[in-house]
Amino acid sequence: MNVLVDLGADVEWPDNDASDQVRAALSGDTRLGSLGPLVEWAAAVQAACPPRPFTRTRVVRLFDPGSRPGNPATSGDTDPRDVECPPAVGTEATAEAIRAGARLADDEIDRGADLLVLATRGEPTAAAVLVAVLTNTEPVKVLPRGAGISPERWVADAIAVRDGRRRLFPLRAEPFEVLVGLGAGTLATATGVLMRAAARRTPVLVDGLAAAAAALVGFEVQPRSARWWRLADLSGHPAHELAATALGQRPVLPLGTSLDDATAGLLAAAVVQAATVVFPECLRPTTMVGPSPVERQEPS
Repeated sequence: MNVLVDLGADVEWPDNDASDQVRAALSGDTRLGSLGPLVEWAAAVQAACPPRPFTRTRVVRLFDPGSRPGNPATSGDTDPRDVECPPAVGTEATAEAIRAGARLADDEIDRGADLLVLATRGEPTAAAVLVAVLTNTEPVKVLPRGAGISPERWVADAIAVRDGRRRLFPLRAEPFEVLVGLGAGTLATATGVLMRAAARRTPVLVDGLAAAAAALVGFEVQPRSARWWRLADLSGHPAHELAATALGQRPVLPLGTSLDDATAGLLAAAVVQAATVVFPECLRPTTMVGPSPVERQEPS
């Protein structure tokens, strides 16, 4: 078996019973609004209802050489763990990049992380090719248009995605081979982080297009792994939206950012944390506000 299949073999479903208990508790109660599904997710990945607040959120940021992201607008309990990922050329280099990602996840979880934020700043064209191949989408539909993109740049990107998709589409049923063909170390390492975290029953908030593309690889290898992940945000990049649709997910926050520096992931983590804190209020009996029905009756 290849390294991705090995990682996927250890992935189990989150606890559906716990999420069902949350859903039942919120039945007819609209006070939490869109926080409700986040409480369901937290309960499922923790196998507990009510879910507890996460105690240690850790940020892992992967980037190509020369593209190190700046500091996020908010921070976790310690500084982000920044890892430069060189190109992964060939089968063994790709496998080692995936294993390196798995080791990163293991190290953070062994140090006590119970929620990870994964931000990946990679070459967007490689991520677009990956999404185009795995979702069987035409190149022009995975590329952004509009202000800020020159016609020359768009044509060059379209040609690169078209050629990459044509070359790798015959390998669509073998996601590992697609990663080998791309040679993108960030995508391979991000896939390793995500798959190992799922196998270790540790939830991940996925920040950015490249991280979402890596999540799509993991989903293709082991569909239940995606239940351990939530997209923090959607950038507005068509490939990002296609990946979200294929994963069956909506973002925690509709910010439309494309910083890929963990800002969206950390903001999403704060929202998830808030959802776990306020949910117990919904388990208490509701208290009537205002006069009772008897008090409202008119004198006869």
